[in-house]
Amino acid sequence: TYPTAVKVTGSETNEGDADLTYKLYRDGVEVSNPEEILLGAGSYEYVFNCTEGQNYTSASVSNTLTVNKGTPSLSLSCSDVTYPDDASCSASESNSGDSDLTYNFYINDVLKDSGSSISYSEDLPAGSYTATYNTSGGQNWTSAQTSVSFTINKGWLSGSLSGSDAIYPCDVTVFFSEDNVGDADVVYKLYRNDTWVADNPTSVTEDLGAGSYTYKINSTGGENWTANSNID
Repeated sequence: TYPTAVKVTGSETNEGDADLTYKLYRDGVEVSNPEEILLGAGSYEYVFNCTEGQNYTSASVSNTLTVNKGTPSLSLSCSDVTYPDDASCSASESNSGDSDLTYNFYINDVLKDSGSSISYSEDLPAGSYTATYNTSGGQNWTSAQTSVSFTINKGWLSGSLSGSDAIYPCDVTVFFSEDNVGDADVVYKLYRNDTWVADNPTSVTEDLGAGSYTYKINSTGGENWTANSNID
């Protein structure tokens, strides 16, 4: 099986054959005897023969050698990450005699890259993914593939809620800011003393009576982010 080298030897035990010439051939071409060589996948005819002499007639013997295709060795690894970190995978191979092979890398059956050494990084939404590295095979190698699964976990939302004390009858203003990427489906909700005030606020001004008030922001979460009952 490729890429294991083959060794072929022609031998004889004839007495009184000093005038005979023994030769080894592979597919009609004379080779050394013994021959140890790395051959590509395929079938080869070996012939071992000798010339006629004083005591012996000429003779030959043949044998067919088959070198089977090898199975390519493929390496693939991916890491679980938490959004918004990028997906990260690496794929490689070190197969000899594979100049006619094409190595392809896929994420969820979508071709992302090709080559013998791949370092993949991409901003993907939270979810589960399957990475596949494969080859269709060639002269010396069969087709092969390897797959691994990885997860991009939902991230934890962050933000900043701020405001200042006021003296009645001055209004109270609170401010909210966040820089979470991939949060188009996220709703940020502002509460005062557990009473809803506004959705997706950047600033809110209220005329309140004298007293103490607690503001907080929570979120329902989304595709890439977990729900959070108290962002700030």
